[in-house]
Amino acid sequence: MPGNFVVDVRLKENDTLAGQVLQLPVLRDAGLAKLHQRTAQTLQTAAGAEQAEVAAPPAGSSLVHFLTQAGKYFGKDPTKWEAVGQGKVDVIEEEAAGKRTIRTTTICWGNKLSLLVSTPFHDPRLPANANDPDLDFSQAQIELNTEADWQKFTADQPWSQTTRRHKIGFLLKAKLLTGDAALQLEGAHGMWELSVNKAHHADMIEDLLEALVAQLAGPDLQVVQAAAAAVWGCATSSRTRHLLTEIGAVEALLSMLQKTLTLDSSASGAVVGASAGQDASSAPPQQSERDQLQGFLLGALSVLLVDGACRAPLLAAEPGLPTLIKLCSRLPGYSQPWQGERRTLAARTLCSCIQRDGQVRRSIITSGSLPAIMALMQKTPESESGGGDTAVCFCMAAALAGLILDEEAMEVVVQRQEAAPLFENCLSLLARTLESLEPQEQELTDRDTAVKLAEAAGQAVWGSAYHTIATPGGIKAAQISLLSHMALHTIE
Repeated sequence: MPGNFVVDVRLKENDTLAGQVLQLPVLRDAGLAKLHQRTAQTLQTAAGAEQAEVAAPPAGSSLVHFLTQAGKYFGKDPTKWEAVGQGKVDVIEEEAAGKRTIRTTTICWGNKLSLLVSTPFHDPRLPANANDPDLDFSQAQIELNTEADWQKFTADQPWSQTTRRHKIGFLLKAKLLTGDAALQLEGAHGMWELSVNKAHHADMIEDLLEALVAQLAGPDLQVVQAAAAAVWGCATSSRTRHLLTEIGAVEALLSMLQKTLTLDSSASGAVVGASAGQDASSAPPQQSERDQLQGFLLGALSVLLVDGACRAPLLAAEPGLPTLIKLCSRLPGYSQPWQGERRTLAARTLCSCIQRDGQVRRSIITSGSLPAIMALMQKTPESESGGGDTAVCFCMAAALAGLILDEEAMEVVVQRQEAAPLFENCLSLLARTLESLEPQEQELTDRDTAVKLAEAAGQAVWGSAYHTIATPGGIKAAQISLLSHMALHTIE
């Protein structure tokens, strides 16, 4: 029942019950004590003690009372003493005072009980931590000597789910703070296991998340990957998302993503070992390891960036979002399917930021990144495309279709004389997409995707044309002719 708990007791010296772990109930409901009378009498019989009415110790009792009741429960009453042999009798005569004193000295034996508490998450690999007892899991058992220790220990018994998760969090934090890569990996993986259930996020404290984010800058890529996966899981809740942002998770993810773009990995995916005399941990990763790491980092960042508060530090670090744009591009040293998957994930993240946030739109334009986004929609030979072209084109067209509706952003586009190039690139994409829908064309096998792409490109064409007309040079005759051809062809 709620509020009641048990204490595991191990009897080591008793021949009958030696080595067994027995449970002593500690009850807040006094009415339940009768249920344990038969158990107590059985234990007393096995211990060779006289049977008596012994109640389980109630919760909230003092340490002395608990030990006394526990001793009686197991037939080792600490208040009971028995004489050993014959006592020594001394007679002291005081003739002057006319007084005789008889003193009897007897040797008695009894039981002295101590209470040792087993550390629930004891790990001998963790170092002692005298500065923070919550992070000290080096001791297998702790003796409760004082009443204050006993009352503190029993105050939160039995543990609620929240308390248990807090204790587990302390254990994971202790592992993350060590310099041992194996322990750090266990800590990061444990955080991921907690993060996959959103109900656990309310019990994650800032210090724990701070220790997790610190692993994103670590030297061990396996630990970094596990930490990124945990951040990804934690980012699905608003509370933890804001905490992660406050402690620099966005900047840490972005920094590691930039490093992955410079990692020296084998283009063929073969294992790249360390040279003679070189530490194996410093050897370049395999291509698959780099790709997996990028996937987790991009996934975590993409979920964080759904929140406006999380996009602010991204813009502060990179006003033009060059890292995301580069991840959308075709890069050497990548093979399928990750080349296309990486580009698609990065393009969706970039598109989401542009569509959600006017500050992002204006920052990209003023920093001069709009031409780089338009370049992602340009046609390249299939052999050089690396996959993901259609998805990237759709995301960029959808982003620009939202951008042209932002009057303030488009004013900046016109001022920078980028309205005409924007119209030209969107028109070219629309023409290629409509052409791919011809029965004889096999470039885009997914016709539904092509139709959606044409719709996004069409909206971007319409909006950019409105602003291009007012610019010097305006819309060219060839562009009007192409629009007419597409319109007639679509009607037919």
